[in-house]
Amino acid sequence: MRDTSAGRASVSLGYGPGRIDFAYDPERFDLLAPGASDSPELSDEAMAARLGAAIGSAALEGLVGAGERVCVVVPDATRASGSARVATLLLDRLSALGLEHAKAFTWRAVGEILLDAYAEAA
Repeated sequence: MRDTSAGRASVSLGYGPGRIDFAYDPERFDLLAPGASDSPELSDEAMAARLGAAIGSAALEGLVGAGERVCVVVPDATRASGSARVATLLLDRLSALGLEHAKAFTWRAVGEILLDAYAEAA
């Protein structure tokens, strides 16, 4: 966040592969953002280990059987996230559990704005 002219502030937001600077009035809005962190990025091995240590849920092995189908929903490209990396690790884990590749697919959540655009075009 940085201050701009006329008592406004600006925040840089991830959008697709780039960023957009968004100006706002700090008297009217509070910025909710994570604090600075010195935590290193997790390796693929560390992330995969966390997939095996479910919090508040049964282990993946207890939820999915070899003959079942799975849909992994990921955010669209306008959301800055590590979903491509996590989804790949998850699909690899499902494959290791015996789930056939043809029975696992991903669905990209497009959000309301894109759904409205589709509805208007129809």
